[in-house]
Amino acid sequence: MTMVQKLLWLAEALLKQSGRGQALKRRAVSTAYYAVFQELARLCAGVLLDHEGTLKRTVEYERVYRALDHGSLKAAFNSPALRANPKLSSLGQGIAELQSERVRADYLPAQRLFTEAQCEELLANARFLLELIETLTPEEKRVLAVNLIFKNRSS
Repeated sequence: MTMVQKLLWLAEALLKQSGRGQALKRRAVSTAYYAVFQELARLCAGVLLDHEGTLKRTVEYERVYRALDHGSLKAAFNSPALRANPKLSSLGQGIAELQSERVRADYLPAQRLFTEAQCEELLANARFLLELIETLTPEEKRVLAVNLIFKNRSS
């Protein structure tokens, strides 16, 4: 089981245990987002450095993996290259929504934020996004990785 699969499994397990409690629901939403984020980081490092996985334990792989930034993630999906591709545009919209919910889950003061149905929908969205990432062509993965890791510079 990969790290991404473990994170998604954990999000689902947290939701099952949550009952009426918000803490586990919040944690489930946050963990689902991190499953998708980790998959994007893995994709970027794999595409930009090594398709065979032989570099995963190198400093270079770690640097590219960690180069993906939460703060600029939404903005990166607004680049013309990503908006022009329906699959990448859909991926960006889904990730932006999931990231917004993760921020709410992690940073808003204690209050009732999520119903079980809302959490189930967000976890289903995370699963959908992970499946969508799997369907990307090598060219789409390359375009995605470059646009997520490198800033667009105006001329």
